[in-house]
Amino acid sequence: MRAHSSSRWAALVVTTAGIVPAVLASPGPLAASAHAASRPCPTQAYQRTSHGTLVPATLRYEVNAARRRVTVVFSFRAPDGHLAQRPVVLRLSRSGRVRLRLRVPRRRGRGIVAWTQRCRPPLAPVPNRAPPPPAPPAPGPPAGASTSGVQLGVVGGTTGLDLGALYNNDLAILNKVGASLVRIEKPITATPDELRSVVAVHAGQGKRLVLLLGYGAGGYPDPSVCANVGAVARTLAGSLAAIEIGNEDSYSYKANNANPAAYARLYDACRRQAAGTGVPILAQFDDANRGPGWWDGLFAAVPGLRADGWVVHAYQPDFAQKIQRHLDYLAGKGASAPLWLTEFGFATDDGRCLSDNYGWNKCMSYVEAAQRVREYVGTLRTRFAGQVAAATLYHAADKDPAGASSNREEFFGITKVDGSDKGPYTQAVRELIAGR
Repeated sequence: MRAHSSSRWAALVVTTAGIVPAVLASPGPLAASAHAASRPCPTQAYQRTSHGTLVPATLRYEVNAARRRVTVVFSFRAPDGHLAQRPVVLRLSRSGRVRLRLRVPRRRGRGIVAWTQRCRPPLAPVPNRAPPPPAPPAPGPPAGASTSGVQLGVVGGTTGLDLGALYNNDLAILNKVGASLVRIEKPITATPDELRSVVAVHAGQGKRLVLLLGYGAGGYPDPSVCANVGAVARTLAGSLAAIEIGNEDSYSYKANNANPAAYARLYDACRRQAAGTGVPILAQFDDANRGPGWWDGLFAAVPGLRADGWVVHAYQPDFAQKIQRHLDYLAGKGASAPLWLTEFGFATDDGRCLSDNYGWNKCMSYVEAAQRVREYVGTLRTRFAGQVAAATLYHAADKDPAGASSNREEFFGITKVDGSDKGPYTQAVRELIAGR
């Protein structure tokens, strides 16, 4: 992909070199808006379907001359009605040229054939923050979701605020198992510009993020930080499946955060700031297996509290009972938003006994792990269809080599630490993500 800039023209060219996001695998008509710095740009693109026919597609892009940046946003409406938006950020050199190379697998001949756009955007300095994309319509089922509507994703290991901080070759592992929904953690104070690159590198490979905005275990930030959360939601909406505020605040290891009233006020302020962006804002709702105290504190602090989704982590064998009691409490409050299981999983070093496994077999083999994950996801997709929106499996890769320790936390990976398969367990996860 190239971007050329002069005092009058900006042009983008995409060709058969395969330098577009992999989400183009879906056949059928595609639709999006065309936009450049608030002026419309005509564009023509073609996608080759599995039948060899060509169908039209469109794009929009935003020019930020002050920062010498072009953000290209690919937007496609799949046959199931789901709107996918994938931004790619290009930085202009002094000569006005930039190159971006991405390898994209072509499946049965599908993919962009030719895409050329020319328009005359205003290249005078514009505000540093690119214009926010319009809020998408109410989303349909996300790419990769099962027919029940429960999408299966993976918790990634991306850390830091730069593209170089990818834990355990994270993206390669996520691609290997076919994950299109990925949960990563960043500080709640991270600005849209600080997050843009790491979000774009995931989006460029067809992934939508559950962006966990955290603040550690030292207490809650002032609700004024929610203005930044709203800015993140507006600016990066096309690449975000959801924003999660905090992590496991009801758990005993976060004693300094054991204040449901403070959390409720923080969450409510952040949800209000992000209103109208189309990005679901998720609330920590896990009872931590300690009774209804956390729940009661939330609703007492903010009467009539509402959320776009309620986060629960369900690792134990009685996960179905845990999910049900959370749903029952919400029903009593008239809160109908679905649960998001942003963590679940199984610790396994192929039969070697570990310190614990949250009630599962501490000496779990890869074969048993494959059986358990199939049973777990099957329960979500049958018993809890329409009540659980998504579940992200913890974690992309082990943190230690096989046999290095007995700490359960090091062996929740879908793959081994080097990214190699855990035999039938990795294969089972791959098939479940694919909807099989």
